[in-house]
Amino acid sequence: MFEKLERGLFMCFLFAIVGVTGIFWKRIWDLREEQIQFLRLAEEVKTVRDETEVMEYAFRGEKDMLPEYKGLWEKNGDLAGWVSIDGTGIDYPVMWTPDDPEYYLHRNFEREKSYGGTPFAAGSGFDLGGEGCVFLYGHNMRNGSMFADLLKYREKSYWENHPVICLDSLWEHRRFQVFSVLYAKEEDWTEPEGVFYQRKPETKAEKADFFKRLKEAGFYGTGIEFEKDSVMVLLVTCSYQERDGRFVVAGIESDK
Repeated sequence: MFEKLERGLFMCFLFAIVGVTGIFWKRIWDLREEQIQFLRLAEEVKTVRDETEVMEYAFRGEKDMLPEYKGLWEKNGDLAGWVSIDGTGIDYPVMWTPDDPEYYLHRNFEREKSYGGTPFAAGSGFDLGGEGCVFLYGHNMRNGSMFADLLKYREKSYWENHPVICLDSLWEHRRFQVFSVLYAKEEDWTEPEGVFYQRKPETKAEKADFFKRLKEAGFYGTGIEFEKDSVMVLLVTCSYQERDGRFVVAGIESDK
């Protein structure tokens, strides 16, 4: 009797191990396939860009969409732009769904369910070609995909080798110098004294104050100063430093 019970428990344990292992490997496979899809999108963008004379299309009266994004936008009108950092694994479309900001938290570019999701921008009245403060969100995946490389900015040497964020709208190419790298607690977003509580600076004075607070919270100095009424971009991902913590890489628009 006891032998049958032990045998039964062993078989249950064995099936549980097999089930968990199967789920684990399926997750790895799914993440691999998701990343391959993004690599194909990035290659499509690069191919069109290389074949087209690069021009700046904004501010010519009626805007013309950059050719490298037109095809993707026709496939999915939620496309707002593209974010990339040379020398890193960050090279992704940026989505925007104002009525449901986190729609792409667990959806791929094809709007299918996806564990890794797609980087997205949040905020009403958002425009990657505008003059405000842009927040982009992406997962920190353990396989190194999505915004995982942002955590490497914890080391100053990594910032020195990857100082520029390229953030395109559908109409123009834009570059941002990384000026601060920091951890943010949940309270920084929810409490009135938190650095991100008032995260919609509009006037030059408000932007300058926000810039100052971000620099003061940074791990190291970058020597970059607020010189004009510039657009800022903040790339946000999970830090796992503590519950609901965030890791933030902040950049300010630059002509360099």
